[in-house]
Amino acid sequence: MRVVMVESTAKKVVFLRLAVRQLKLSAVSVVAERYERLSDRAAFHETFDAIVARAIRIAPEQLPLLADFLRPEGSLYLFATEGRSSIDKTRVSLTSAPLLSNLNSELIRITKGSIGQMTKDKAI
Repeated sequence: MRVVMVESTAKKVVFLRLAVRQLKLSAVSVVAERYERLSDRAAFHETFDAIVARAIRIAPEQLPLLADFLRPEGSLYLFATEGRSSIDKTRVSLTSAPLLSNLNSELIRITKGSIGQMTKDKAI
């Protein structure tokens, strides 16, 4: 499995790269960039089976951009605090599972096909 971590904060990039090197994780790389800026790079277009996002707020209008990184059968996984996600769950086909009940957090899975349908229906 190949893992690409995208981080825009220089301090976190340094830590992640050091951890990758120290742990000798040969199939892991760290990209020092905001994900929005990676959409123009062909190497990232329809490359990933899954995207996992945490500690960032994903607005509904950002979903098509993230979908561009996914292979046709790929999925986007979002860690979210229940009630604080900006994704309208009635407008997208997703799977949600509780994570930590004391933090009211959940893992949301959205398929690429669902994101494409949302855009087509202008349901964002």
